[in-house]
Amino acid sequence: MSAAKYAIQQGAADVNILVIGDSTGNDTTEWVYLFAQWLEAEYPSHAVSYRLWNDGGNVYDAAVAIGTGTGSRTIRIWNASVAGVRPAYFTGSKFAPAISSLTTPDLVIWSHGKNNISQAGFPLIRGDFLAAMEMVRQAHPTSAHAVISQNPNRDDDDYLTWIDPTLREICADRGDTTLINVYGAFAGKASSLYLDNLHPSDTGSALWASVVQGYWRQAAASPFTSLAAWLNTQATNLITNGDFSTWTGAVPTGWTVTGSGTTTTKDTGEVDGASPYSARVNCTAASSILRFSAGAPLLASLVGKTVTLAVRQKIPVAQASTVGRIAVAYTGGAMTSSASTYGQGAWRWLVLSGVAIPAGSAFLRCELYGDSAASAGSTVYYDRAILVEGDIPRDML
Repeated sequence: MSAAKYAIQQGAADVNILVIGDSTGNDTTEWVYLFAQWLEAEYPSHAVSYRLWNDGGNVYDAAVAIGTGTGSRTIRIWNASVAGVRPAYFTGSKFAPAISSLTTPDLVIWSHGKNNISQAGFPLIRGDFLAAMEMVRQAHPTSAHAVISQNPNRDDDDYLTWIDPTLREICADRGDTTLINVYGAFAGKASSLYLDNLHPSDTGSALWASVVQGYWRQAAASPFTSLAAWLNTQATNLITNGDFSTWTGAVPTGWTVTGSGTTTTKDTGEVDGASPYSARVNCTAASSILRFSAGAPLLASLVGKTVTLAVRQKIPVAQASTVGRIAVAYTGGAMTSSASTYGQGAWRWLVLSGVAIPAGSAFLRCELYGDSAASAGSTVYYDRAILVEGDIPRDML
């Protein structure tokens, strides 16, 4: 928050704040709009405008003038909050209009987690957040970031079990991200603060906004330098031929395919950046997979540890939710990314972060699905897959 606060006080340029969130912040009675109103009162020299993402139109609504200000500068609030979605919602074709095309935000505030609870696995939840966060950091490398630990669920402790510790861990690992502890303000779960199990009442939203305002007040107004995106840093890829650059047969060297009706093809029409081609996976049957299997030395070096898989992929629009899932499989189970139609229509990152490989596991596989169900004519493109030890995603050398 320091950088945005500093920019406002300096008055040398307009200030942009991007909020990426869910249904707890997409109404004018909820915290984002209330925060915009508070900024207008706090900085009367600045005009304040508010624009809510229109998901049907794939565009931000026209600006609402919260205040006109006495000076020439404007604080712009871009509210990319959509009901019922997770952080990865904007990682496909919506990424450009909602995020990358914006003037670089001075501050990005993340307010998610309610819709991640059903994933019920730390590598899935952490990966969902990190894939989206890293893409935003790559698009806007100088933006400062803050993460809201949202209100606890009224009727259960699922947010405490799955989300709050994940967000605290991400902020600690990053070292340049502010955790805004809204969760703590709702600790008593007073009934007056809730509409239902998930959503705050007007009273709860006012409390939420006051917490955000408190963190803003406490932040020192000073310049800020964000650290590099993890996916802009490179590491040795534990997957041999993870970018499919060696390919002389029916499949990339070191990879195999499973599932009847599964084919892999070099595709020079769908490429990510400077890559000469992608690996197109077509399938007509369930459990169609492009698979890397770790050899004995690599497996022995990773048992009892955690690994992170980052995959660069493109899923064409209108594909089934089961197309393009990724997995890390081991003896006794697997971590498989959630079935979802998020992220279709453009190249994106998909991440599984901190998958524990059990001691005694007899195999380790990285699996890039064509389709985990039987969807006729399913197609997905893969540019590269990177496996590293630990919990932090990296690109490959």
